[in-house]
Amino acid sequence: MKIFKEKQHSFFPRPLGIGDKFYLSVGVMVFFDLNDPGNLLDEQGLWKSVPGELGPKPIIDQGVPKPRGEFLVSGSCFAPRGQSRPASQVQVRVGEKEKQLNIFGDRYWKNGLITNPESFVEMPLVWGNAFGGPDYAKNPLGKGMGKVPMPDGSEAVPLPNVELPQQQIGSPSQKIDPAGFGPLDLMWPQRAQKNGTYDEKWKNECWPFYPDDMNYEFFNVASEDQFMDGFFKGGESVLIKNMHPDFPLIESSLPRLRMRCFVTVNKNFKPHQFPVGPLPSHQIQEDEEFREVSTRLETVWFFPSIMRGLLIYRGTTEVVDDEGADVLRVLIRHESQDGEIKSIEYYRDLQIKLLDRGVDIDLSKAEEAMQQAKKSMLKIRNIPKFADEIRQKALGNRPKMPPQEPEEVIAGAQKMIAGHYKTLDKLEAMARNAHAEHGHLVKINLGVFDKFRGKLADIEKKLDATGTKVSAVKKKMEASRKAALKDASSKLKKIKPELLKESGLDPDEPIPSDFPLHKKVNSWHDRGFPLVARWRRALENDRETMKKITDLGLESKTIKRMWLGVNAEALSEVPADWGLDGDDGFTVPAGLVLPRFDGPVLNHVKINPGNFAAKAELIPGSNEEPLFLPSSTLINLPTMPAAAAAPVVCVADELQALFMEQEVGDFCSILTLGSAKDKPGKATAKELKNAQAVLVVRPEKWNADSELRKEWVDWQSALKTAQPLELEHGRTVFESSQKGSDIRQWVLDHLPEEHAAEHGMSMAMPEKGEFPDGDFLKGFMPPFPDVKGLAKGIHAEVKKSIEARFEPAKATQNEMLNLMREKVEKNPKLGVDPSKIVLEPTRPKATATQMGKDAAAKIRAKAVELKQRNLLTPEAAQKMETEAAKAEKTGAKLDAQKAQLLEKLKLKKIEMAEGLKKLDAKELPDTAKAKFAEHGLSVDSLRVLTREEVQRYHEQGKSLIGAVLSGVDLSGLDLSGADLSKCQLKGTNFKEATLDNVKFVQAIGIDTDFSKASLRRADLSRGLFNKAVFAESNLSEAKAAQAIFKNAQFPKAVLRDADFDMAILEKTDFTEADLKGARINMCMVSGKADKSDFSQSIIKKSIFKASSLNEADFSEASVNESMFNNVEARKINFADANLDKLRTGRNSNFKDSDFRNATLRGAALRESDFTGSDFRGADLENGMVDNSQLVRANLNGISAKGARFNKSNLEAASMRAANIHMGGMRKARLVDTDLRGSNLYAVDFYKSVLGNTRFEAANLKRSQLHGKLELLDDDS
Repeated sequence: MKIFKEKQHSFFPRPLGIGDKFYLSVGVMVFFDLNDPGNLLDEQGLWKSVPGELGPKPIIDQGVPKPRGEFLVSGSCFAPRGQSRPASQVQVRVGEKEKQLNIFGDRYWKNGLITNPESFVEMPLVWGNAFGGPDYAKNPLGKGMGKVPMPDGSEAVPLPNVELPQQQIGSPSQKIDPAGFGPLDLMWPQRAQKNGTYDEKWKNECWPFYPDDMNYEFFNVASEDQFMDGFFKGGESVLIKNMHPDFPLIESSLPRLRMRCFVTVNKNFKPHQFPVGPLPSHQIQEDEEFREVSTRLETVWFFPSIMRGLLIYRGTTEVVDDEGADVLRVLIRHESQDGEIKSIEYYRDLQIKLLDRGVDIDLSKAEEAMQQAKKSMLKIRNIPKFADEIRQKALGNRPKMPPQEPEEVIAGAQKMIAGHYKTLDKLEAMARNAHAEHGHLVKINLGVFDKFRGKLADIEKKLDATGTKVSAVKKKMEASRKAALKDASSKLKKIKPELLKESGLDPDEPIPSDFPLHKKVNSWHDRGFPLVARWRRALENDRETMKKITDLGLESKTIKRMWLGVNAEALSEVPADWGLDGDDGFTVPAGLVLPRFDGPVLNHVKINPGNFAAKAELIPGSNEEPLFLPSSTLINLPTMPAAAAAPVVCVADELQALFMEQEVGDFCSILTLGSAKDKPGKATAKELKNAQAVLVVRPEKWNADSELRKEWVDWQSALKTAQPLELEHGRTVFESSQKGSDIRQWVLDHLPEEHAAEHGMSMAMPEKGEFPDGDFLKGFMPPFPDVKGLAKGIHAEVKKSIEARFEPAKATQNEMLNLMREKVEKNPKLGVDPSKIVLEPTRPKATATQMGKDAAAKIRAKAVELKQRNLLTPEAAQKMETEAAKAEKTGAKLDAQKAQLLEKLKLKKIEMAEGLKKLDAKELPDTAKAKFAEHGLSVDSLRVLTREEVQRYHEQGKSLIGAVLSGVDLSGLDLSGADLSKCQLKGTNFKEATLDNVKFVQAIGIDTDFSKASLRRADLSRGLFNKAVFAESNLSEAKAAQAIFKNAQFPKAVLRDADFDMAILEKTDFTEADLKGARINMCMVSGKADKSDFSQSIIKKSIFKASSLNEADFSEASVNESMFNNVEARKINFADANLDKLRTGRNSNFKDSDFRNATLRGAALRESDFTGSDFRGADLENGMVDNSQLVRANLNGISAKGARFNKSNLEAASMRAANIHMGGMRKARLVDTDLRGSNLYAVDFYKSVLGNTRFEAANLKRSQLHGKLELLDDDS
């Protein structure tokens, strides 16, 4: 049975027999958090937490369907916050079902009276604290019926600590029902009376299943007052009182889940097919049925002290086999009750995907990478637009955000602090909950939260003080500015008005009242721009509105570039403030702000209401020309001339236009036209005329709407070349995008093929199971612009523009210079040469030494001045001289340091140049040469040594560690004792060489030939010997710990007493090899080892898989805790071997093999073929031979106490005098089997197939066949 479940599910199946039918009961447990019922916890957490809460011998459930739901609670009554009390009450309510218990501290009967209860902090709600006693069948574990010794030596009868409110004990002779929330023992009468009748009728007709009069409420383990009338539905409210040390009242609910369970059943299953065979792992076949098992929420467990709950869902389905062997697969998934109910077809397809890993390739990561690549591609294609934006900003053709007022900065900081307070509160609540759940295990100091609050409060105080200071400084500066303006204005008014007019000043107000804070542009801009800037900043801080916009699909960079903002409250405006005519005011509504600029000047503001759905309102005075956003291809840039034309996409409003410009603006222009009546501007009309295509966005299925068809006629009349661009979903591009439409591809699909191919960005994803072809990246290679040339050209253009701005000032400067020369020339008495009048040249930059001297001179000059005025004390004079000397010294020091750095830089440059020369010459650095020398190697070790050099090095005792010997012919050489560790030996020829005691540690010997070589006691540890050939070589006593021998060849090799510890021997050939006494520990072995000798070898924790071991000899070997999977091992010899805890499986073949006198204690021989094998004298005590073939096998005299031969085929096997005491033969085939004289005491023969079976002199006591042999056929 293959299980497909999620990590939150714990699955436990149980086969059942009821009447003459078989069922599989499927149970699913779900662990959840009482603090957050929607948070399902993983199965690992369940098994870590629950057993400790249930106490000794924990049983959560018996796996049998219950006729009614029930709840159980495991825990204690707690006094709140550790304050002890003598009595309390606990309460649990689930939906409408409620139960209360009275809790008392320890009490005793004394002189016929009940003593006062002792105070307690915690009282466990266990049956030992309820009413009962050894002689009380309803609760032998309880108290209240017998005396116990007291600390003072006397005896007293303790009273129960836990009682039902309606049954409180009042006299020593009174017997009450035990009270609790936990499970009742199945032997107590409350449950035992429902267990049915187990008599001869049951034994003959119903065994091994339940009797016909069974009351299945027996499997409801709680007290009856915790039973539901039906079953839980999920979502029921939960209340638990006084069962948590920190939370006296827990209020929660059950998770609202639908548990879906599906089984795949083999419709052609044959119960007595021998052997049954391995489970199929293929997809659903025609002979398989995929069916749903309806589940019910039967059981709810609460563990309030750890704030956890457990749900148990169960369902049943009819099966053919009493063990459910016809159930091949189980699929479990849960759904939210608030979500849709998925179809059975959906889950069938899901199981197919889970089964076939080749189908279930998760391409989500590739698709995510593709989306990221598309974003990068879009950036590349929009380089012209970004470059133009930089150019326009540099040229002053874009608006600039005004600096924030200090009050705004402080307000933002205060808002941030308020957010930090909220975060701290949330974190503290989480920490306290964690403490409440896990106590001392949670290493969190709760005092740290108040410490952080204190720090935030200090910052708040500093901010308030700063705000007060800033306000005072601003008031003072404003007063000074106004006073200065007043003074300047009064002075200017004294000047003749005609002179002021000539200078461009207003005689009535020569200086504006806001000078020099704001530069006048025009009244509409001057009023609107500060508002737009304020609204833009407001949007940056309005996460909710920002999320609404980004959820539509607009990116943050688009929002910022287009100056979007948000107006929180409607404003009443006076037309005169905007430079508009009229006295009637107008209202600027609240909503999303979409401004437009002509260069840096604001000329258009539109407000989109909060839901973005209603029609946007235009502020009076705005430029009403439809928005036109030119394609990147129409921008003329250095090295990137503009295209002649581009396609135009028409959308209904500006917000959609911004989105479309973001998605396709690199190759399409975007035009906003609300209707066919809207008239584009002159420049836009020209672009429309030249456009390669004009696409008008239309709603989905617009052609089915008569009004929209009529409207299209108007569009065709207004735009002769217009074509409809029908949305794939909805009425706006936002709706279509959100429903999965690829907006870019949608537009490309409606453009001429050659244009679409030029601007496509699609990756050709391969078909399922196919590899990407050569066109995988076709259409995904953007034309990279000459960015260097582009930047250079823009820089030159901006420089030229800046120079042009300074030309008037330069001309004025030259004019003044010429005027001065003329005046000097007319006045020779001045004695000045006119040609000498020039602008002062730039002085060379002074050195640090000179600067220090200048600073010292100034200090000393100041000292002299102060001294002359009698203001310099001797101490001050000394101090000033010290500072002057310090300045001189510092200057000199800085110049010296600079000189040193320049010298070092010069040397580094020389060193770098020399290093580059060595690199070009492939010469190793000196440090590398030194490392080689440490190991006695020269640089020559990097080259391949010759045969003669190897021989000479070895004779002279020189090290060969790490030498390169790849491809060298070293055949026949005697290199005994050499150290070839870390050598490169790829393709090296060691044929017939003497390599005794040679070290090959960490050597790389791929394709190396060791044929007929002597490697006695050689060390091959941690070496890599893939495809190496050791044919007929001698590796006696060799070490090969952690070595890798993939595809290595050892035919007829001698490996006696060799040590393979944690080696990898995959696909190796040990045919006829001698491994007598070899040690094979924790190895992976596969390949061929036919007729090989493993006798007396020690093999432990190793795996032989897909191997051929025919006629191999493992006699007297020790093969413990090892596994033989899918091996072909006919006539293998395990005589006298120790095979304890051996595992076989996966259709392994051991036909005609010899297991005589072998020990197989605790062995598990499953799904294997032992036909004709000899097990005489073998010890299989507590072994398991399941689902295997033992046809004609000889098991005479085996010791197999407690061994199981379930579902195995023992036809014609001989098992005379076998000891199978208390073993198992369930569903075994025993036709023609000889069991004469065998000990079959208490052997389980359930559904065994008998025929001509020999039981003479066999001990069948306590088995199903005892006394019933006469009922078998005469031939049996």
